Amino acid sequence: LIVITVQYRLGIFGFLTTMDGEAPGNFGLMDQSAALLWIKRNVKLFNGNEASVTLVGHGTGGVCVGLHLTSGEWTEEMFHKAIIMSGSVLLDSMVKMPSYYGPGLDEIATAFGCFRKPTSSLVDCLRRVGGQILAENSPVVDWGPVVDSGLSNITTPFIPELPMMLVHQGKLRKVPLLIGHTDMEEGLELAMGDMLEHGIGAEMFETLLGDAVMMDLSQVEFNDTVCGGNMESVLEAVHYQYKPYPATTDPMILRRRYIEFATERKYVAPTIELAM
Repeated sequence: LIVITVQYRLGIFGFLTTMDGEAPGNFGLMDQSAALLWIKRNVKLFNGNEASVTLVGHGTGGVCVGLHLTSGEWTEEMFHKAIIMSGSVLLDSMVKMPSYYGPGLDEIATAFGCFRKPTSSLVDCLRRVGGQILAENSPVVDWGPVVDSGLSNITTPFIPELPMMLVHQGKLRKVPLLIGHTDMEEGLELAMGDMLEHGIGAEMFETLLGDAVMMDLSQVEFNDTVCGGNMESVLEAVHYQYKPYPATTDPMILRRRYIEFATERKYVAPTIELAM
């Protein structure tokens, strides 16, 4: 067994997009694709088998594995099996539309005294900024994977559509796939600050569940087969599944139940859907 770990660009260096051909985005994913090509060409020099490459990722890395499974020719024939741990490409927040980053571009241009338009001037200006300065002084923008279809006439899109659409269209590569998650995935992120010390009160528990349901339903396209238009019914089902029984106001129990809800919402449901 030969294990190869790769480095790829992150943040503004790996995922800046100008929403056009100047910087389409997804450069970090292209770095990974280049690494896979290197492995295919050279792993035999380390007694490896270029015809049996397994792509493995955890968390964000797991999301990247999912994106390679839907990337078409970018990584075609470069890997033959995949393992996704605690990360699903079907999670809505993982891939953005280009317009999402418009405000971030405005902030970046202002921070470094660059012209926002044309984007060629913006990119040239940013290239003149030292890498360390750019990394340490960039405004906080959650640069990440973006739907890059139609942004460039030179490169093939890495993410031509939202992954959910690609999966539903049968464009997920057919390779042996091992996928899973662990218990309480959201525990570290949620059980911090006051929640760590004091748990969650009953009123806050109700509010958090309601806000999550409302946010998810706002992104659903309703039709005759979707019951999501009735928010009260959906919320009632969520309460039935996650409210403690027998009823309690113990903040520590409510905290655990909310973490279970958040974990299943963010990790378990997308994992099961991808596995199916």
